[in-house]
Amino acid sequence: MSKIGYIRHLPKTESIDLQLLKLRSYGCNCIFIESEDKNIGELDELSNCLNFLKKGDTLVVNNLQHLGKTPKEFVLFSQWLLTKNIKLDIVDMKISTSDEKTKDMFYSILYAINENEYTLASERTKLGLKTTRARGRNGGRPSISNEVKNQIKELYREKNLTVSKVAKKVGVSTSTVYRTIK
Repeated sequence: MSKIGYIRHLPKTESIDLQLLKLRSYGCNCIFIESEDKNIGELDELSNCLNFLKKGDTLVVNNLQHLGKTPKEFVLFSQWLLTKNIKLDIVDMKISTSDEKTKDMFYSILYAINENEYTLASERTKLGLKTTRARGRNGGRPSISNEVKNQIKELYREKNLTVSKVAKKVGVSTSTVYRTIK
């Protein structure tokens, strides 16, 4: 049951040297260092670190931001840790999931924050749509005119053209032609 550290350099955070000092004083046996700020899917050292961790080990980070940028990323990451039975210690927040009560509380709060973020995003989207509708915009592609619809019907029925030829001739998609002729 080892303590494995992970350091990720992020803009406006502590230097790698200071983070390294903190993790060493925390008792980390091995420390993986991500030298550049990358997207979560491109973190090579994090992948190496996760592959190195074994059941019962503790992943130690200085800051929760090192594991993701959004609540959803944190939740997905925490679910992975839970399935692998790996503990998480966050030095700056003084959080350790080694204790069962702390672990339950931490993950419950994390899931609640994620759910709240989802709800807020949904509300922002609905408000944005309502605002644009109030300004006279309904979103989506503009519907085709009756003139174009009549042209599609005429070309399809009277000229015996295929759907794809009608679509090319009128300048619409084949699905629009199908929708119009039915």
